[in-house]
Amino acid sequence: MEKKPPMDDDAIRGRLGAPVSCFLVIFREGSCYLPGPGDPGETPLSAHVRYQFLLMQEGAVSFCGPVTDNTDVKWVAVFPTADKTRVTSFADEDPDVRSGRLKYEIHPVAGINLP
Repeated sequence: MEKKPPMDDDAIRGRLGAPVSCFLVIFREGSCYLPGPGDPGETPLSAHVRYQFLLMQEGAVSFCGPVTDNTDVKWVAVFPTADKTRVTSFADEDPDVRSGRLKYEIHPVAGINLP
């Protein structure tokens, strides 16, 4: 990989002051969260994971994955859009959010270049 020169302070400030380019969604334990796997046939967690990876396959999510530090944060996802309504809609449709197993918060992120 070709090494690029470091960005100068003005370039970094420009990125930080840029309009929102994506949203970070943090999924936390919801009111119906139960640790560990559920019913082996069709667990809410597997439906959640399949849904998140489907969104990634469709280009609605650029990055997602589990958080493994044993806190109430269980999953993160990055949505490469400035449309918060669209992100909210995707998060609301997550099977674990609908079941109450997870809840979420949405944070705008500015100046990030995503693939």
